Amino acid sequence: MSPLKREFERIKLTPDFYEDEFRCPCPRHERNEPSGVKMDEFFVAMLQDIRDDARIAFTITSGYRCPEYQLEVDPKVPNSSHVRGMAVDIACTTSFNRYRIINAAVPRCNRIGIGKEHVHLDSDISLPPAVIWLEE
Repeated sequence: MSPLKREFERIKLTPDFYEDEFRCPCPRHERNEPSGVKMDEFFVAMLQDIRDDARIAFTITSGYRCPEYQLEVDPKVPNSSHVRGMAVDIACTTSFNRYRIINAAVPRCNRIGIGKEHVHLDSDISLPPAVIWLEE
């Protein structure tokens, strides 16, 4: 298979999400390395359910992060759920969409971060559950 053809292949994880939406963006990974497959499959299935209930498209701004990239992005949180493939940041700039995402997530997701331009969702059982926080 030629490298050019490989560039256009996409791995579908759920009806609405592809592996490349969850890839670690750091330069240590080759452009076509499927690091998005390191996402927890149950978490991605839950995310699909949340999207279905919210009835809006999700743009994933951060999914899987390799440990090195996590240290660059937020050195104070080396134990991020992103490193275990159990967290996403979803682009969100309107209160309407923020409400729809959070309303759909609350029954399923036990950790929610609310930022000005995104909503963080994770379900990592190794971290404190039942929390909602504001992000800068």
